[in-house]
Amino acid sequence: MATKQGKATLEQLQRGDKPELKWDAAQSITRAQHGSLDTGLVRKIFQVNAAKLPQYVGAEAAQNGYVLVRVDAVKEGGKPDDMKRARYAQQLRQLAGEGMLQAYVADAKQQATIKVKLPEAAPAQP
Repeated sequence: MATKQGKATLEQLQRGDKPELKWDAAQSITRAQHGSLDTGLVRKIFQVNAAKLPQYVGAEAAQNGYVLVRVDAVKEGGKPDDMKRARYAQQLRQLAGEGMLQAYVADAKQQATIKVKLPEAAPAQP
């Protein structure tokens, strides 16, 4: 019920209608710090067209039924400091290396001819 009503209200907002709503206090979020908001909802928030505000998005929430979000402003993120940049670069190198290793192992398994030779059974002792 809440999901159906939430989707209908979202459609009204996206059409430009002004349904009677009580919005919570505005809050700022970042990709890394978004409080209790669902990651799927956060993804939708960051996909809005910042050139045409306000924008409205909505998503089902496990505890709240359906959550509507009004995006009023978008601020450019700060430039990451050198420590963060180095950490991100290290993580990317590690991920790339792991991917290359997995590809190498998969290729080696595909091309390898492996024979397992088990030891012969020892004669039974009296």
